[in-house]
Amino acid sequence: MKKVRPQKGFTLMELLIMIIIAGMAMPPLVALLILINQESTTIIPYVEPSVLAIQLMEEIKGKKWDENWIGGKLEDADKTSPGSLGADSGESTRTLYDDMDDYININPIPQDIHGNNLPQYQDYRVTVGVYYVRGLGTTLPLNPGSFDFSSVDTTNPPVSNYKRIDVTITKNSQVVYRVSTVACNY
Repeated sequence: MKKVRPQKGFTLMELLIMIIIAGMAMPPLVALLILINQESTTIIPYVEPSVLAIQLMEEIKGKKWDENWIGGKLEDADKTSPGSLGADSGESTRTLYDDMDDYININPIPQDIHGNNLPQYQDYRVTVGVYYVRGLGTTLPLNPGSFDFSSVDTTNPPVSNYKRIDVTITKNSQVVYRVSTVACNY
């Protein structure tokens, strides 16, 4: 005598019910995926200029504090005068820049350190400002995030132990991203 085994699997009715339920669940899921995809692309206009500005700021911070700096603290008499900040004679490209203030007259078209244009940033322009800072006293605030750099007087400041560095990225003459830092002579 043969044993009758119970049949395994789904009935046609069960399969139809599963297809109907899956079909009802799909439109909201697809709509959600489309919305997520659209929202993820809105961040791109903010990421590109921030990457450009931060890369340039890190490059600048990697240079010497002053042309005359060898090591240790520079005395005021040895520092570059405020009117002489900028690239020195013979420093016509970024590969020749040797201190922070050389970047003041940087080519506004985004380039890598070797002077090659960066096509992914062709719509952006770069400006760099390097200033001696007065008004900080002898110490920076404990919480630099709370310090208002816009209140620092950069017009005709005396030589000090601090330089403010501003990197500004613009697109169609509109400021898109700005990053600032203060470098110390220590």
